[in-house]
Amino acid sequence: MSTKKKFHCIAYRKLKIMSKVDPNIPFDSDVFRFFVKRSEPTLKPSEKEAMFRAIEHRLVKRSKKSVMVWAGAVAASFLLLLGGGWFFRQTANPYQRLFAMVDVDTLQAISLYLDDQKITLPEQAEIRCLPDGGQIEVRSSDNKLFSLASAQKNRKSYVEVAVPAGRKVEVILPDQSHVMLRERTKLVFPLHFDAHERAVHLQGEAYLKVTHLPEKPFITVTDELNVAVLGTEFLVSAYPEQSEQSVLLLSGRVAVEPETGRRTVLRPNQRFTYNKKTAQSVLKSEVDPQPLIGWKEDVLLMKEESLSDVLKRIEAIYAVNFNYDWESLKEVTLNGKLDLTVTVDQLLERLSKIAPITVKKDKRIITIIRSK
Repeated sequence: MSTKKKFHCIAYRKLKIMSKVDPNIPFDSDVFRFFVKRSEPTLKPSEKEAMFRAIEHRLVKRSKKSVMVWAGAVAASFLLLLGGGWFFRQTANPYQRLFAMVDVDTLQAISLYLDDQKITLPEQAEIRCLPDGGQIEVRSSDNKLFSLASAQKNRKSYVEVAVPAGRKVEVILPDQSHVMLRERTKLVFPLHFDAHERAVHLQGEAYLKVTHLPEKPFITVTDELNVAVLGTEFLVSAYPEQSEQSVLLLSGRVAVEPETGRRTVLRPNQRFTYNKKTAQSVLKSEVDPQPLIGWKEDVLLMKEESLSDVLKRIEAIYAVNFNYDWESLKEVTLNGKLDLTVTVDQLLERLSKIAPITVKKDKRIITIIRSK
């Protein structure tokens, strides 16, 4: 390929990438030069100008209106490159913007965000979106009730619920679907669903019971998966720091489509797991859902599970850290269940009765040793 043709192709590809941000944005030769690296092949100034004008003519019809749009595009392009895409996320992807606002690892309490409002919730609460009023009701465990309304009149309002370690919360969506959020989980959804679909965005783990509306599919979006349903019960596990994300179907029918890979339709008691590092997926059938959804009922179910994995789950649920030898304890397997409504000290005391361990506590350090 000649130098001129190679330069033309590289430059044209850069134009196409930016046109995905906004296909109506015209690109002037000055903007175009901004995306051409210095190390790429160069042409004479007269040849560059001729090429720029030819591409402009093919992509955009000049007008006064387009010049105004172009001015905004120049500013947006600088922010997009220098600010890591902040401008685009602010305007076009409110889900990513809201996710970035909250760090569940530093939260001390369940938090509810509606537009610019933030509400801290008690440990046990139910969040209910009213279907027609554009409001949210929060009911505490002692039956106290308060309402929160959106102040946005001219643009779409979004809700985020963020759950810290050691907490969980139930959310009832505008369509009356129920979502139980586990610890260290974030859920973002619009206060009013669109006319043709219901979409929510999830980071973490949630158990969903979706209202059956055949004319309006329900879509759960994670960093790596799109899960489309009509009406069903399923579990989605999608913690961003973990390499695997999964969907477990309990009833109904769901279609799971990873970022890379084919669409897979699940039947009840099937679990789809996708590894984002290898881009490989696995579908397992006849999966017992109870050990995976026991947290919803404050029960930790164990079925041929290693003691190391059990302790890891307890650490996540209670937001604590244990001092123990992973290798020695992983050889011990457990069956049974533990009540998660008790304190962590009470839980470990009960665990020591069914597992060969000794628990030592020195101030805030909990050490677990395998008994001989």
